[in-house]
Amino acid sequence: MGLRRDLDPDRLRAATAIAQRIDELNQLVKDYVEITPWSAKRIRTVEALISARAKRRQYLRPDLFVEPDWDMLLDLYVARLRGRRVSVSSLCIAGNIPPTTALRHIADMVENGEINRTPDPADQRRAFLDLSDDTFARITDWIDHCL
Repeated sequence: MGLRRDLDPDRLRAATAIAQRIDELNQLVKDYVEITPWSAKRIRTVEALISARAKRRQYLRPDLFVEPDWDMLLDLYVARLRGRRVSVSSLCIAGNIPPTTALRHIADMVENGEINRTPDPADQRRAFLDLSDDTFARITDWIDHCL
């Protein structure tokens, strides 16, 4: 997916500026929106889990703990609770595997309906990922069961 060549450059600049302003306004709103205590507890729990999973690699061989799909799902879960968008490149980093391998895992999860891929309207080279509603509900159920 490349940039469309037939777009008016002025309209493209305007669309990009609008998208950036929307992101800025979303961030301002998020700063004032309170996270419910239960959601905050879920965020703390998952972030502690992510941190503990990363620390395991300091004590034992890192290849013992390769679960990139789970790492990416947890990252998307916290992002959704915090109201943040996650780009494909950011999620690749969360997977702790080479980018080309992460892209294959992402494509598989999109194909299976676990995550959604949404193109960035301001930049067709970029896309955002989020959990499907069903996957979000299932992870929430699992976390609540663990709590």
